[in-house]
Amino acid sequence: GWEPVPARRDDLDRRIAAQAERTADIVVCVHNAPDWVRRCLASVVATRTAHRHRIILIDDGSDAETAALLQAFAAATDNVLLVRHDVALGYTKAANVGLRLSEAELVVLLNSDTVVTRHWIEKLMDVAFSKPQIGLVGPLSNAASNQSLPDFRGTAGQTAVNDLPPGMEPEDMNAWCEAHARREGCVHAALIHGFCLGITRALIDRIGVFDEENFKFGYGEEDDYSFRAVDAGFALAIATHTFVYHAKTQSYGTDRRKALSKAGGVRLRELHGRVRVDRATRNLAEDPELVRLRALSALLFPAASPAAAD
Repeated sequence: GWEPVPARRDDLDRRIAAQAERTADIVVCVHNAPDWVRRCLASVVATRTAHRHRIILIDDGSDAETAALLQAFAAATDNVLLVRHDVALGYTKAANVGLRLSEAELVVLLNSDTVVTRHWIEKLMDVAFSKPQIGLVGPLSNAASNQSLPDFRGTAGQTAVNDLPPGMEPEDMNAWCEAHARREGCVHAALIHGFCLGITRALIDRIGVFDEENFKFGYGEEDDYSFRAVDAGFALAIATHTFVYHAKTQSYGTDRRKALSKAGGVRLRELHGRVRVDRATRNLAEDPELVRLRALSALLFPAASPAAAD
């Protein structure tokens, strides 16, 4: 059968270098969980080019410890903008504050419980700007619904959460994705997960920001935004040569999360139709390149059966 051609290292390095002059804003909305915030921001600082990649921190009503951490980070770090809300507005409104402050060619909404990896920004740009019509881009992950490796299946009220393979760190999985993705590193999709969501300036200029009336608490807002982007003539893409770790810490308790997730799903289907939502999800689950990468990555786990790759 047909075998995909992985990117040569020199080809990928050339494509990464081609993004050297582009600007990015990384918007991180924070509500407590200081240990994860610390780890997330350290990974961003280690992987960005400071004068081109600005960090926009939205402190959405965090307690004193987290607020102090963010203030110290902003004071000690180049090209950081910190906005503090004394009373939490909720994720969607906080994200919109960050999006409205952005001026860069690509703005990335990044959850504060993530660990980013080498050249993640440039590789998201590589896909986002590979075709003029692409408006949204996201990476592969261990916990990002259909962008997850190796298993994308979740449970009621909780999308997929995979451990990293034994002995592997996020950076190892990033290198694995570079080695195993098809040369173009791109899968077109109908939905992009919001945990690490790259949005082009052209898309924001066309359709604006998230719908904070229908999706106040941040469940379903990125799916709604994905559908609005498609309706405006934009394409969506997954950067399969890029891996970002997602811890999936819980801002809400289990019962509250399930209720919000269910309400968001109901509202999404009311706005866009059950058929469209179900088709988009099914197409991602069945995409041949994602199926191939899931099967290959499953072999990194000791319990995986060789038959999984067939």
